[in-house]
Amino acid sequence: MTNEELASKIKSGETELLITLWEQVQKLVIKIIFQRYLPRDGSTNKVELDDLLQAGFIGMMNAVRDFNPSSGFQFNTYLDKHLANTVREALGIRTSKRDPLLDALSMDKPLDKNEDSNPTLADTMQDKKSRYVYDDLIEKLSDQEDCRVILEQSKQLRPMEQEIFYERFLAGLTLRAIGEKHGFTRERAHQIVNKSLRNIRKSKAIQLIAKEYLIDRKTNFYARKGLKGFKTSFSSVVEDSVLRREIIRIRFGELVYKSVFEE
Repeated sequence: MTNEELASKIKSGETELLITLWEQVQKLVIKIIFQRYLPRDGSTNKVELDDLLQAGFIGMMNAVRDFNPSSGFQFNTYLDKHLANTVREALGIRTSKRDPLLDALSMDKPLDKNEDSNPTLADTMQDKKSRYVYDDLIEKLSDQEDCRVILEQSKQLRPMEQEIFYERFLAGLTLRAIGEKHGFTRERAHQIVNKSLRNIRKSKAIQLIAKEYLIDRKTNFYARKGLKGFKTSFSSVVEDSVLRREIIRIRFGELVYKSVFEE
């Protein structure tokens, strides 16, 4: 049966045909996702392939819901429209035209005026620069020397901050477990961890590690495009394309590779 016939039957109540329809459109869904919504280096912003496929499945169900056989449009037209929303949401890409600044809050706004430490909204936010320095170097333990430097710098923290720092990143305790151990909330544990990371990042040794790490990220030549990128990486568009294909093959496997690059 065609996609249109399957969609019509599903709308009529034969929901068991959803799997059949998914099997027919899955390759198209994968191709659309990888060619339109992902960076050219094949990365997914730490979103797993299963999450992207789930977003694709939800998009397909939404397309079935809105499909109108008498409209003259093919089912794939509806599918394309709904994938734009579900996949972007999975990747964390803005889907609304409403200006986010209209709902913005001051980062310096106190969360609780009655609390002695008077934490602000900024204390609850993830510090991405600290994450580059700590999460990628400590959690993955990819570089023992950098880990040693970071642990050495952690000694400058206050006793409570240092203890929670070790519990979170060395012992692997969850924020909830840390809060229960010390008698405060998960959110408060999160604030202390973020504050510790910001304090550690101020040291010259950590700033040097950060610069080296960012330089390494920026020299991923397969992510550079155009004349400016070529002058940086000395790689051609063809070479970039080949590398992108290999990255996708290695990271996501043959199914995704064939869906994206083979007819």
